[in-house]
Amino acid sequence: MKIIKKTVYQLPNASQTNFVKQAEWSDEYGLIILKGRKPELFVNDNPIPIKMNLIHPEIRWVNQKTIAIVDKGCKDGSDNAFLINTEGDILHSFHCGMSIGAVEVSEKGIWVGYVNANKEGKDLSQEGVVFFNFKGKVLYRYHRNLLNEQNFIEDCSGLCKGESNTLWIYYYKPFRLNHWDPNKLNIVRTYTPPEILHGATELCVRDGYAYFGDTYDSLNLYAWKLGSSEEVISLGEPGGYLRGLGPNEEHHFIGISLGEVSLYRIKH
Repeated sequence: MKIIKKTVYQLPNASQTNFVKQAEWSDEYGLIILKGRKPELFVNDNPIPIKMNLIHPEIRWVNQKTIAIVDKGCKDGSDNAFLINTEGDILHSFHCGMSIGAVEVSEKGIWVGYVNANKEGKDLSQEGVVFFNFKGKVLYRYHRNLLNEQNFIEDCSGLCKGESNTLWIYYYKPFRLNHWDPNKLNIVRTYTPPEILHGATELCVRDGYAYFGDTYDSLNLYAWKLGSSEEVISLGEPGGYLRGLGPNEEHHFIGISLGEVSLYRIKH
């Protein structure tokens, strides 16, 4: 098993003020880049005006003409989820909570995973994971729909799209990997990853394997056969920040560093 890297973007003269802040890739729609401290937005190299203030944005394709942006840096009740078109016009915006740990987008809406949840809290972030439609209506709340002591999410460290609008959730406490189908309002299955994978923030699940990166003890990428007692396989350290891509993409991860965006495929 090995990692195959494909570089899709390089930023000349990258620096602490001129850098890749965030990126998104789709085999079908192409590349989105946010770069710079006050970020500039580019869709397939075309500059797009940004009409909102962004601190710590996550950006995702919705379809060929629509992009979702979630600002994880929001500290108040202002709008921090935006649906825009590829001309930069804001189609919808809403507040999706604070203490955001992870974001994922499906064809039906936006998944938001939270950190520092508290069972007694009333804010959206106390729900562990919430699924919004693109106009901001809450469709599913993880704790409200599913809560029991085994499934309580204190920190959601990783989200990854599964097949058919399902979601993989990696969370603490304790460390569990859950496959959630909101259409059935239940957990498809719960897995307990080995200790070496604890704390991972980079996640991709496909074809019976879960891939974890940025654990408590290592920046390596690891492969674990779901539910298996077999030894976890270390794939080495790709470098940069990784984010798992959906099951319809050729590559498993997108990787972002100061001046580069790359795609990583895991070959068995």
